[in-house]
Amino acid sequence: MRAVAARVGCTPAAIYLHFVDRTELIFSVCVRHFEALDRWLARAVRGVEDPIEELRAVGRAYVRFGLRHPEEYRIIFMGHPLDVPSDVDVDTLLEVGGFGRAVAAVQRCIDAGAIPPSAGTAFDVATRLWVVVHGFTSAMISKPWFPWGDASALVERLLDTQIKGLRAKP
Repeated sequence: MRAVAARVGCTPAAIYLHFVDRTELIFSVCVRHFEALDRWLARAVRGVEDPIEELRAVGRAYVRFGLRHPEEYRIIFMGHPLDVPSDVDVDTLLEVGGFGRAVAAVQRCIDAGAIPPSAGTAFDVATRLWVVVHGFTSAMISKPWFPWGDASALVERLLDTQIKGLRAKP
């Protein structure tokens, strides 16, 4: 808190006029970055009509956001797991960072018949897709020395593999 106070030019006590504790301060920063991610995702899908292409656009945009904003990504997705105020519910957390947008995109795919209902609920499918793009993004950020090759091409192959698997008949 002292470092934050010094950075913004106030006393540590003044911060407590706005935030109860460090966790609330960190969460507030995370919410701002989550909102930026959600705006990024919204721009990526604007005008995309095909539900599968919308899902791909969400995946691509998510990775691009992380790679173009690695420090913000670290703060919101790679930070301490307990940096959430106790009064914040899970539904709020799921909506604030674009996850709701991913669930809605999957639901449109299911509704259009592009992904069979047997693949799981929209929430379940979105969770699995998020794990893939999040894992890839986190790995690229935390291991920049690894010879990843063309990140865009790799993202396309990851999305192709996942979507093909979702569309397969059980």
